[in-house]
Amino acid sequence: MYLIPAATTKELSTVKFANFLAQQTSLCLVFTLHNEAGLDKQQLTAKVDNPATESLSCNWYAEKNISDGEEVSDSKNISPLHTIIVAAAGLNFEMLEEIIVALQIQSNSVNVVANAYNCAFDKMVVNIDCHIEDADIMTGELNRRLKLLSEALFIDVFLKPNISFENQGLAVFDMDSTLIEMECIDEIAKLAGVGDAVSKVTELAMLGEIAFAESLHHRVACLNGVNLSALLSIRRRLPFMPGFVTLINELKRKGWKVAIASGGFTYFADYIKVLFELDYAFSNTLEVKDNKLTGKVVGKVIDAQAKADVLQKLAKENNIPMANTIAVGDGANDLIMMSVAGSGVAFKAKPKVQAQAANSIRFSGLEAVLYLLG
Repeated sequence: MYLIPAATTKELSTVKFANFLAQQTSLCLVFTLHNEAGLDKQQLTAKVDNPATESLSCNWYAEKNISDGEEVSDSKNISPLHTIIVAAAGLNFEMLEEIIVALQIQSNSVNVVANAYNCAFDKMVVNIDCHIEDADIMTGELNRRLKLLSEALFIDVFLKPNISFENQGLAVFDMDSTLIEMECIDEIAKLAGVGDAVSKVTELAMLGEIAFAESLHHRVACLNGVNLSALLSIRRRLPFMPGFVTLINELKRKGWKVAIASGGFTYFADYIKVLFELDYAFSNTLEVKDNKLTGKVVGKVIDAQAKADVLQKLAKENNIPMANTIAVGDGANDLIMMSVAGSGVAFKAKPKVQAQAANSIRFSGLEAVLYLLG
């Protein structure tokens, strides 16, 4: 490992840093403790375990030789136990140091490498490999730190799940406000002249304040008499979520199974399935008579539990380990599905969902799901 001269690190802009990172196999940030008088061994150890301590300084190292750099052969090497993924419009050494210190990682050395999708879209993406000794910190406190850091810096920060593109996987998506930027039932209600009343109930259901199945029947009843031509006009202008096409194409290229599990309607979900050649689509069927909606749902409602059942059923049918499944959604009725998946991902979700999800996408498009796999 070679020390990167301090002057170099200070001078590097985001663009230069991006080029620099692309040329290096790995970067390493090493924290060094200034030995203060009066500190015993136990106190010194405690300080090393908390890089945020004021008595620590840090240096960057690279695997390749840096001109005029000091070669270091005895820098502490810790086998990475966990990977934190950072996606931001711009990154440099200073910002990475700020992120690593804020996370209070329990080691004095971290490795930074480019994510497989670094600069593939509109974000710089790096993987921070770090040592975390306390399992409780990893599962609870670390997730809290990640969310606070995301809010403070307006970046996406994830804890990489144990999922691999090397093996076949399954990705199951909610539809409304996840794959498309609308709630279809609210749009139908607007055309029926009951938009405000229905959208209020939709919001309560997504927040988890009322039962989904109950709310669905109530809302659909308001659509009695709506002509199918109204649904067709909505379907023709579906606003697909940014990053949706990119994500689906990449998942299919990697041989993954892709499914929709939606509390929305077959009129839209089946259309998206055919349009993008998805493998499966499960949603609710609106009853139609004389080319008009009757205000009823046909068959079993696809609610929160049904979504989770769909994911488990598809994984079993395709011989895909549950550990290699992803569930992505935004509302409270996605939480059970997200909890049984190998990785649950909240996408621009309601507060309750963000709080419970292992990872939350807040400032990127759907393509950020790929960062978790890169």
